[in-house]
Amino acid sequence: GDLKEEVLKHVSENFSKIFSSIVQIPQKNFSGNWEVRFVKIKDPETLKKNKRFTKVKEKVKEAVKEEILKLLYELQEKKAKDIAILLRKNEDISEMASFLISNGFKVIGSASLKLKESKTLSALVSFLKFVDYPEDEVAFAGFLMSNFFSESSKIVEEYREFVFNGGNISLVEFVKNNFRDFWEKIERFLELSKILSPYEFCRKLINELKILEKNREESAYIYKFLSILLEFTLKAGDLSEFLEYWEKYSEDELEMPRDEEAIKVLSIHLAKGLEFKTVIVPLDWDTRAFKTDLKLVFHDGKFYRAKKEELPEKIKKSWYLEKSRIELEVLNLLYVAFTRAIENLYILVPEEKTPKSGEIFKMIYSCYTEKLASISDLSSS
Repeated sequence: GDLKEEVLKHVSENFSKIFSSIVQIPQKNFSGNWEVRFVKIKDPETLKKNKRFTKVKEKVKEAVKEEILKLLYELQEKKAKDIAILLRKNEDISEMASFLISNGFKVIGSASLKLKESKTLSALVSFLKFVDYPEDEVAFAGFLMSNFFSESSKIVEEYREFVFNGGNISLVEFVKNNFRDFWEKIERFLELSKILSPYEFCRKLINELKILEKNREESAYIYKFLSILLEFTLKAGDLSEFLEYWEKYSEDELEMPRDEEAIKVLSIHLAKGLEFKTVIVPLDWDTRAFKTDLKLVFHDGKFYRAKKEELPEKIKKSWYLEKSRIELEVLNLLYVAFTRAIENLYILVPEEKTPKSGEIFKMIYSCYTEKLASISDLSSS
């Protein structure tokens, strides 16, 4: 009714204001290319049954990464240079850069890849800390939370239940008493650490536990860690000294190449005002969480607690305006991302469980294809 009309009017005015200074000058002899690729998610049926948001998000990101990899191989064959991948958040940049490095690509990232941010290295260092001091419960728990051992999740789960039911022995003692076979594996590694150098021990650990195979996306971090450890071992440093040294060194970053063939991975925000020959824009990001049943609504200097449907009309309007402002923000980001390409633009949209950025683009794309179809019908009649 009236509320809807009022909100639409406000959104329309805001939209016009945001894009009022933009002038598009079409090129007559444009030889570039733009392509929309709808990314299929592996096993969508399992996805539908899975209600856990993080699991669904991971599946979507995984499929988009694979599509980017496929596209980069195609562009490599075409000898394409000056390629940029534009993403939403800094943490996505680090993750994408690491993924591409592990697949053999040279990468320039706008966000630094600090060694301490690697989950695999954190778990590996936890293992080394435990080996160096077998009473370190935190270190023991640290590597148990990783994917190094198949029994880990079962141990952690049973120990949580044990503590919840009033048990009060340490995690190490709990493992010794209840997971004898697993503890024997740990004891074997404790013995090996006494006869091998820190570097040899770590190589043995990585090979036997198949750490590299299980964490391919972090291979760049693992190789860098091993090169630091080798350099340190050659100086005759022991494990305790290395762990002390690592605390400072882990703040360092992975070296990034500085050449034209390197793929640039940066945020849409940082790409403002820049141009690249080829741009890849994966639309696998969401807007900031905005729930329909928001419990708190801020209006006129006060907080109101209620579900959207229960709010007074005036306050409900504030709710809709805030929601529309967030979606306008997405439109603005899409505009920035799509206008960075000089020759080629590739837009990747997840087909199932589409995040908000992809949903908004799908609506725009649908309007565009309908418009094209109506122009085509007019010209053929």
